[in-house]
Amino acid sequence: MNRKILSFYGGVLLLENRAAKSVLTWAGYEAVVALDRGPKIDPLRQKEKNMIDNRPLFSLPRAFTLLAAFAASWVTTLCAQTYSVTDLGTLGGNSSVTRAINSSGAAVGYSYNAEGNYHAVVLSNSVLHDLGTLGGLNSSANDINASGLIVGSANAAGSTAERAFLHNQTTMTDLSGLIAGSTNSIANGVNAAGAVVGVYWAANGQQRPFVYTNGAVNDLGFDGVANCINDSGQIGGFERSVGNLGFIISNGQRQSVGTLGGNDTAVIRINNNGVAVGNSLTAQGNYHAFKYQGGTLNDLGTLGGDSSAAYGINDLGQIVGQAKDPQGVWKAYVYRNGLMLDLNNFLPVGSESLLSIAYGINDAGQIVGAGQINGQPHGFLLTPNSLGIALYAGLTITGQVGSNYRIDYLDAITPTNTWQVLATFVLPSSPYLYVDPRPVAANRFYRSVLLP
Repeated sequence: MNRKILSFYGGVLLLENRAAKSVLTWAGYEAVVALDRGPKIDPLRQKEKNMIDNRPLFSLPRAFTLLAAFAASWVTTLCAQTYSVTDLGTLGGNSSVTRAINSSGAAVGYSYNAEGNYHAVVLSNSVLHDLGTLGGLNSSANDINASGLIVGSANAAGSTAERAFLHNQTTMTDLSGLIAGSTNSIANGVNAAGAVVGVYWAANGQQRPFVYTNGAVNDLGFDGVANCINDSGQIGGFERSVGNLGFIISNGQRQSVGTLGGNDTAVIRINNNGVAVGNSLTAQGNYHAFKYQGGTLNDLGTLGGDSSAAYGINDLGQIVGQAKDPQGVWKAYVYRNGLMLDLNNFLPVGSESLLSIAYGINDAGQIVGAGQINGQPHGFLLTPNSLGIALYAGLTITGQVGSNYRIDYLDAITPTNTWQVLATFVLPSSPYLYVDPRPVAANRFYRSVLLP
């Protein structure tokens, strides 16, 4: 087995690789180790049971590069981006979810109350407000625009049917009365002009996408769902045909976004630049997050597991959603600069919270979603802290541009510890510097995995 041990400033780097070359940039020095190429191993991004998580240090699979160092040994000084976490809390019940956020940082979703019912809520200036219902027991908010208009669905008195609403933070207006023959309806998105899109159930059982403008609701003319609308009036959603087919409507023309190989695709959000995100079934039978831009559908990959989903995008092109890690656990992520990053890696060291899903992100980088926040199933709001100077670990990867890589880490090597995913990405250049998004605070061990 070919190994090379390097020592700098009292720290130790262990490097083991059967690939052609590995490069480490360390405090201004570059160590290059060329090793022989071993036989090809089986792909490792199948089910998590096939992942090799607990091998002893010197019996790692040959496709892995393991980099282990004391934190003080190889660090880079960079501007650090960290987050403060706001717990949405509840209305007295045991759970809540945050689904959308506007440019002012007002966040909407729903919360259970002490009676066991859920109500639409808005978190504004750190205060949680109950938006009420249309006279019934339950309601939920799905989106909020820059001026504070909120949309969602609610029950009317004596009914369990969903009824689309528009709320101006004073009055909740029932939109379902404008939809002839509707049995249920949900408002999913609202743009800066107050145009609302959603879905209603017709008497024949079909789901029909609608748009509400100028006091009137218009049926879009096919079986499907409208999920989002941007400030230019572009609408995204999916059509029910053979499976589901994601679409974007621009200037009255409906265009398919294609698929990732399967027969089920949905556009969930579209930004003001016309870039759309959502989910698509792959040829292998798993759902993957996608970005649709310029007529091209791009697979965003996962956090090392088999599935992912994209639920939000801002005008800077930053995407949020959820993805499975190698152990099959759903994790909230942010996708930026070509990297899918586990948001849990931005939590304070020792945090007991688990961010499971991210639904929305504004241009200020604030992110909303849900998870186990301090042990409770609550919604959350992440707010970027001011940039500062911190020490970060950096790893330079050489390889074929366009290949898929995953970066994993351990905080300690023991027989029972399992590798955790930091990021997955397509190698944009070679060599490429990957930086751990969490400032160095303790010993940490890394490996890079070339994915099939």
